[in-house]
Amino acid sequence: MLKNLYTIWSRPVHLESIMEDTQEEFHLMGKVMTSKKCRECFFSAGLLLIGLFAAVTPATAMDSKSDALPIIHYAGIIPVQWEKDDTWSDLDFVKATISKDFAEAVRASNRFSTLNDDLVVSMWPTAVGRKELVTDYELQTFATLNMSSRGDMVVMTVRLLSPGFETWLQESDVVPRSWLAESSREQVSSRLADLVHRLINRLPIDAHVTSVNGEFATISGGTDQAVHLGDEFDVVLPKIQTLHPANGSWLTFNTSRTGKIKMVEVKKKSSIGKITSLTYEMLLL
Repeated sequence: MLKNLYTIWSRPVHLESIMEDTQEEFHLMGKVMTSKKCRECFFSAGLLLIGLFAAVTPATAMDSKSDALPIIHYAGIIPVQWEKDDTWSDLDFVKATISKDFAEAVRASNRFSTLNDDLVVSMWPTAVGRKELVTDYELQTFATLNMSSRGDMVVMTVRLLSPGFETWLQESDVVPRSWLAESSREQVSSRLADLVHRLINRLPIDAHVTSVNGEFATISGGTDQAVHLGDEFDVVLPKIQTLHPANGSWLTFNTSRTGKIKMVEVKKKSSIGKITSLTYEMLLL
C-alpha cells in the first residue's frame, strides 16, 4: 500500500480546510457535521445555563512547556456510568437506549478510530489494563458518559479523558426527568448525539498529519470525514491556551498556521496530499 512508503511522524501538526470559495472553516466530521451551523444554533440557548459556571471564574493559563495539543486518533469508549442504579427504575427504556446509543454517537462523529468495545470493557477498569490499551493498542483517549439524577432533573455529562483519566474536554446537558420519561427513543438518541457532537466539535482540529515523505504528507482523514480529491487544507500547530479552573478541562486554544496541503489521493480513512506551501523550509520534516 502507498501508505507504507511513509515514515511515522508524531509531531502534533493538524489540519484545517481552506475552502477559499466560501471563506468558512470546514471540519472533517463526516455527514453528521455537514449541518454544524444548525447544531450550533440549536444549542445556543442550551449552552447558556451550562456555560454559567465556567464564566464566573477566570480560566487558568497553560504553562508554555506543556500546552501542546495531543494527537487523538484511537479512542476507547467506556460503558455509560449510571449514578445510583436504584433511581432509574422508572426510566428502564431510556437507560437501555442511552447505554446502546452512546457508542454509536461517538463513532458517528467520524472523528476517531475506536477500539473494540469488548476489549475496552475488559481492560479499562484497572491501571494495568489501561496501560496495555496504550502500549499495545495505541489508545490516546477515553470517551465517557456519566448519568446522574438530581431530583426532577437528570445531568448527562460527556468527557474526553486522557489514558490516565484526566479530563480533557467536558460538556453537560441538564434534562428534565419528565422529558426523558415522555420522549421517544428517537428523541432521546438525537439529544444524546447532539451532546456528543458538541463535545467533539470543541476540538480545534479534525485530522492530523501521520507521516511525511518529501513533498507529500499523509493525513488521518478520508472520505468518511468528507475529504475530497483536490481539497486544500491549512496545516496548523494547535496549543491549549487556558484550562477550566475547577476540572482542568481544555477551554480555549490557539493555532499557528504553518503551511498548506492539497489532496491528491483520498481513501476511506486516510488521504495523501501535496505540500503546496510552508511557513519556513523543512517545517514538516
